[in-house]
Formats: sequence, C-alpha cells, structure tokens
Amino acid sequence: MKKELKICHLLIYILFFVSCAHHQIIIQEPAEILDIEIYPQNFNYYVSQIDSTLLPNLSIEKQSELDSLSNKLFYSVWTDTLNTDNEKVIELFEYYQSLFERYKKKPGYAENKLPRDSLNIIEILNNANLNQGFNTFKKAITTEYTDIRVLPTNKPYFYNHNLAGEGFPFDYWQNSTIPIGTPIFIYHETKHWALIGSHICHGWIPKNKIAYVNDEQINKIMNLPLVAILRDNQELKTIYNKYIGKADIGTIFPLLSEMDNCYNVLFFERDSLANANEINLQISKDISAQKPIPLNIENINQICQQMQGQLYGWGGMYLNRDCSQTMLDMFMPFGILLPRNSKQQANNGGFSVDISDLNIKEKKKFIINNAKPFTTLIGLPGHIMLYIGHIENEPIVFHNMWGIKTLHRKNEGRFVVGKAVITSLEPGKELKYVKKNTTLINRINKLTFIIP
Repeated sequence: MKKELKICHLLIYILFFVSCAHHQIIIQEPAEILDIEIYPQNFNYYVSQIDSTLLPNLSIEKQSELDSLSNKLFYSVWTDTLNTDNEKVIELFEYYQSLFERYKKKPGYAENKLPRDSLNIIEILNNANLNQGFNTFKKAITTEYTDIRVLPTNKPYFYNHNLAGEGFPFDYWQNSTIPIGTPIFIYHETKHWALIGSHICHGWIPKNKIAYVNDEQINKIMNLPLVAILRDNQELKTIYNKYIGKADIGTIFPLLSEMDNCYNVLFFERDSLANANEINLQISKDISAQKPIPLNIENINQICQQMQGQLYGWGGMYLNRDCSQTMLDMFMPFGILLPRNSKQQANNGGFSVDISDLNIKEKKKFIINNAKPFTTLIGLPGHIMLYIGHIENEPIVFHNMWGIKTLHRKNEGRFVVGKAVITSLEPGKELKYVKKNTTLINRINKLTFIIP
C-alpha cells in the first residue's frame, strides 16, 4: 500500500511539473517588444534624419498668437462668469447627480479585487453633500501638484480585474493630475474636498492643496509674462531657500523679474483661512525659460528626451504620465495648449484628417507623405501618438503606452510595455499571441496637425 502511494505521489509530481513547464512555454514572451530593439530609442537619430523642409515653420508672430490663445484658455476659469444660474454650472451639477446614480447601480470593484458594496458609493455621495446644489463659487489656485479625482475619494474604481485591459492600473476614478500653480474655479466644498474646474478637466481635489485668490491677485497674475519648466521633478524653493513643492514639464509660473542665472516668479501659499499669500520663488534658467520657447527641432528634441522611457501612469497616477498627458505637457512650453484626453487631442488639437477608411498600406503612405515630424499627432480610439519620422517606409511614433492586446485560446490578455517608447505603428506584431488585425495601424483613424 505504501509503495502504491509513493508511486501515486510521484505521478502527481511529474504531472505537476510537466503542466508547469507546458504552461511556461505557452505564455513565454520576450521581455521587450522587438520595436524597442530595432528602432533607436534616442531622438537625436530622428532629428538628424529629418528633411529641413519638414522642420516646424512657425513665425514669431504666429507662435505669439498661439501662446495668447493658450493663456486665454489657461485662465478661462478665472474669466468666465460662473454662478448658480449659468447653463454650464447647471449642466455640471446634473452631470454629477447622474454620475452618483450610475455608480450606485454599478459600484465596480475595489482595491481588494472584489465587488464594491453599493453602500460605499452612498457613503461617498453623502460626504459630497450635493443635495442642495453647489455651495461655493470661488476662484483659487493649486498650491501643490495633485490628482484630480472623479469622486471625492482616494479609493479606486476598477472594472472586473479578470477582464483583459481592466483592473490595475485602470482606476476610473482617477481623472488627471494638475500642476502646482494652476488656476482653478471651486464649485463646491466639503470638509476635505473641493470640486473644481480647470483648463485640464473638472473633478475633486484635496481642499488643503488650494488657496483662494482675489481679483487684485488675479489681475496681477494675468498681466505677467510666464516661465515654463523644462525639466521633470524639479524642487521649488523660495528666495529664502524654503522648500515649496515639485514641478514637472507642463508647469508654468508668472514672471516677476529676471536675473543672470534665474527667474524670480510669483507663487502663493495657503494661509490658515485658505487665502493665497504671495511669495517669490527662484527658478534656475537651467531648468526653465520664458514661455513660449521657440518651436524648433532642438527644443522639441530636448523636451522629448526628458520623457522618453518614463513609466506609464493612467490619468497621471503615481505622478507618471499617460499618452495624452505626455502630449499636453510636451507642448505647453511652446505656448500650445492641447486638450487633456486623447480623443479631444485627435479631434481638437489642430487640423484633423480622417484616415479610418484607408487600408494599412494606404495609411502608412499617407502618413509618411503628409505628417510633419514632431508636430503631427496620430490618433486612434483611446490612444494618441507623436509622429517623429519614418524608417524604410515605416512611420515611427513616440508614445506612452500601457500594453498590446493578445489572444490565446480565446482568452484575451495584454503584453505590458508600460512606458514611453519609440515604435512603428505595429508594435508587438512579432509576439506569439498578437493578431495582425489588432495592432495600432488597424485602429488609427486621425492625423492631427498641431501646426496647420
């Protein structure tokens, strides 16, 4: 009997290891997609290959015009007339009412991967205290780099974690991030949260990261030139060397004065009553420049180099960028303010051309013949990319991407890239379980010229 048990156990172990080995063979894929090895991941290569006739051709006058429009949009939350009778405000309130009703019916999945109790949604709704309408109409400014949340909570909202392309990192209550020193309008406040509008989007941010500004302060800010940050993860300090926070590319500050090695810029601290107190920051010229910086290939290259290889961050999670925030931040120093999400960037980021009816060969040819390197966006549902040139009749793009769709035995999955990379329009086509008709080129539908 003992002998038979030993044989039985041995057979179980053999079957276990065989199945494990078989399983590993099935799912085995390379650590990186082939495009990352084939195509240089250094922008200097693509800059050197560009025909001089394809370089951005933007006059000082035209760029100044674009910059003025950018500033107008940036400050629009301070200049629009917003009150309880405003149609835009009424629509926003109705939107949030319907949003809560939707989440009560579909509470989604929580951080433990289990279905969320609808009581959690009701608790968040009660804390939002929107029963009587919006309770605050104030102009303010962000005093820290922070997240903009769909609802007033730091808890995540996932769809079913077992579905491919869902679960982590796709927290649908993460709307975006918002830089330090950004103009905002406050519609509503709770004890800990503020519902705000900005040039980026609407949403909830922690109340301790904002400060109210008055008309005099707003007038002063809006009449000053602006300085753009040109490096990521930069420490901000006062003229007395007091640490204030951090700033990334895409952050701008009003310029008070210029010195040999730095800019003296205007910023505001939050006092005990949440009002904005003026302070001065000194920002080195090594990491900044007066906005707009010239739209030339050298400056575009410098900004792109900063972002290449950075980790993917859905909605800016963990202070990383997703595809559209990469584009938004990249062009801000040039005085070009793109919309926040990929669909809006494709449709409203410049002059758009629909290429959805073209086949793969026609799309590639059209892109190579018409797209302008470093100033043309290529869009598809849920994703946006920057065209940077072509190699051997293959259009090449820069984009921050999460992953590539795979299919094995009817089971959909993702091969995770998870960072900003330079690829063709068919990244991952060599992977074992990637279908040719699911690569990016098949779904591309828009070519958007940022500079018409």
